Amino acid sequence: MDQWLAVLDDLLVRPFPGGADVHHVDLRVSEDFEDCQTREEIYEPRCAEFKADRDRLAQAITILYGAPRPRDLMPYVFGNPRRDEPGSLLFDYLSGWFCEVDVWQVGDRGIIVEVRHYDKELPLQLMLVVGDIGDGRTTELQRDSDPNPRRSACQVRLRGVNLRVDLRQGGVLGDERCGWRPDLPKSASASRR
Repeated sequence: MDQWLAVLDDLLVRPFPGGADVHHVDLRVSEDFEDCQTREEIYEPRCAEFKADRDRLAQAITILYGAPRPRDLMPYVFGNPRRDEPGSLLFDYLSGWFCEVDVWQVGDRGIIVEVRHYDKELPLQLMLVVGDIGDGRTTELQRDSDPNPRRSACQVRLRGVNLRVDLRQGGVLGDERCGWRPDLPKSASASRR
């Protein structure tokens, strides 16, 4: 689990590749299920494992970033989405596999964790997708200089003001205009640029 959360931490601050607004990592991939004779014997237990892994990771992400919001992807599935909607490229990307997903939001980034099974003989995939869902009012999450990947605070920019956000309890801890809350560790108030 810690390895998967470390991957997530990296994706939240990694710049998107040229022209793309999505990072996609398969955290786990099963064997394929080509043999029809053993498919049911192997597939069902393996699918249960992948769903349990997804649920554990989702719970860990919820502890760190709060509850997700369900997102209906049916307009994207049917080809009639609002293209000016924040996150439209991410949701269009996901609609190739899902009709609805849970989305955690951290700054301008959305986090999606799902189990994908594209076709009956293909492998299961535990996928982690981080994409741009910004509306132009906030900027990317900046990693604190604290080397601990389970940091307790981060900095986001909202309408031109840098805010310190508590990732464990939720809520804004302070802003650059009135100073950071004094009980934050020094490492939480410095950000890497």
